[in-house]
Amino acid sequence: LPPKGIKDHDQVYWLGDLNYRITELDPRVVKEFVEQRNYRPVLEYDQLRQQHRQKTVFAGYTEGEITFRPTYKYDPGSDEWDSSEKNRAPAWCDRILWRGEGMKQLTYRSHPQLRISDHKPVSAIFMSDVRVIDAVKYRKIHEDVMKKLDKLENEFLPQVMVDNTEVIFDTLRFLEPQTKELIIANTGQVPVQFEFIKKLDDPNYCKEWLNIEPYTGFIMPGEKCDIRLEVYVDKKSACKMNSGQDKLYDILVLHLDGGKDIFITVTGSYERSCFGSSIEALVHMNVPVREIPAGKIIELENCKGDAGPPYMVPKEVWYLVDHLYRHALKTQHLFENPGLHNELIQIRNWLDTSPNEPLPGSVHSVAEALLLLLESTSEPIIPY
Repeated sequence: LPPKGIKDHDQVYWLGDLNYRITELDPRVVKEFVEQRNYRPVLEYDQLRQQHRQKTVFAGYTEGEITFRPTYKYDPGSDEWDSSEKNRAPAWCDRILWRGEGMKQLTYRSHPQLRISDHKPVSAIFMSDVRVIDAVKYRKIHEDVMKKLDKLENEFLPQVMVDNTEVIFDTLRFLEPQTKELIIANTGQVPVQFEFIKKLDDPNYCKEWLNIEPYTGFIMPGEKCDIRLEVYVDKKSACKMNSGQDKLYDILVLHLDGGKDIFITVTGSYERSCFGSSIEALVHMNVPVREIPAGKIIELENCKGDAGPPYMVPKEVWYLVDHLYRHALKTQHLFENPGLHNELIQIRNWLDTSPNEPLPGSVHSVAEALLLLLESTSEPIIPY
């Protein structure tokens, strides 16, 4: 497609020194009318008005009513008309015109108090309607259109039946995987080779927090294949969830070799945790993370809004280090022996809610939780 020009836009504002003059009236007569604030007779001789009525310039454009003194030519640095030998007639050289729908000019005026040149600048204020795309409706319509197109595919192509094209997971938490199953049944008359394929500009066929087994396969007529979908937010993906860079939403493209594509949406909600939060955000959290609205966490992660005075160190780091200082200074191989997964979950819940009970778990689990917390930040203190 060729690049868009000015005329191709919905709304156009044209402003500047258009340099149209008044040459058919004596400068003395023009000045007399202007001093009387009687601009209408002078504007009849305005070159832009004349050519605009003849539609030789700015056809389709509108200009508001001119109720201010001519903007040119003044002696620089003053409000006096041109005193040079040329003795130019005052004129409205500086103009603002517009074209488009949903546009209403509220003011149109000059600024005579500005004396930095031989012109007086002009300004205008507009009320303009701007079309905004509703992202949620757009996504829903996009999905509906794609599914309708899917139904119109040739019936003689390889065909399958997927038992669910909208996979919805329950609330997901850090380090707690969830699984769902899909059934792909060959309802056609020919064998089907299927594969989940990458979407345009995407590096992988699914998001990093999603795993599909098997992602490719071969189904004979009348047979089926069970697909396992696992969602798992770990130290690599948690920081993106917390900052709002990613969310539990993906569209999978199930491609049939020689046939149509089937679109499957995967959605869910993520319960934000201190794991995956940046150090910059954690030091500004004076309450447990689950008591902070998701929008506020995103603001903290993106260094926006009024964060208030920070802690010297994140309270979650302090809790873990203090526990190890009190109970594990003499424990050998403290950071070498792994903790228990169920205890890591208990420690995560304790840090995210800060209950009155003591910190749960063995010292090895607490030590692993500390390393995991430092690893899971967007810019890890401990490299992978």
